[in-house]
Amino acid sequence: MFLGFVLFMFPGVYLACRLMVCVPCALLENIGPRRSLERSYALTKDSAGRAFVVYLLYIILIWAAASLFTWPFAAGVAASQKDPIMLRTWLALAQAGSFVAQVLVGPILTIATAVFYFDLRVRKEAFDLQFMMNPSGSIASGPAVVPSMFS
Repeated sequence: MFLGFVLFMFPGVYLACRLMVCVPCALLENIGPRRSLERSYALTKDSAGRAFVVYLLYIILIWAAASLFTWPFAAGVAASQKDPIMLRTWLALAQAGSFVAQVLVGPILTIATAVFYFDLRVRKEAFDLQFMMNPSGSIASGPAVVPSMFS
């Protein structure tokens, strides 16, 4: 079993790290699924360790949120083993706490993958957000004009 774990788990984690930015690639570059997987694999070359750190921080946040919102109710489940009505109540509260934890922490991974995607583009392709915001490709000279509600 340990050999199977090593042969399948480690390559799976590595592949997940290499394909981390396939969703931002597909959405922001408007490419298909196969091309987005290839693009993600090309962008994350030599950056799988950084993607692993993003996943690791996400897992730590999930555990922290679960401990905050779910584990107190799990103690109630353990304390009410003899009373089926209270057991169901504590289980329902634990499920609600798990839902709240996932709702609060879930979008963080999506945000982190988008930021990681732009970071990879800037580092590997000298992609500048100013060029992306200006489709004509020319950068205006002079001070930046910030619109206000009075102008």
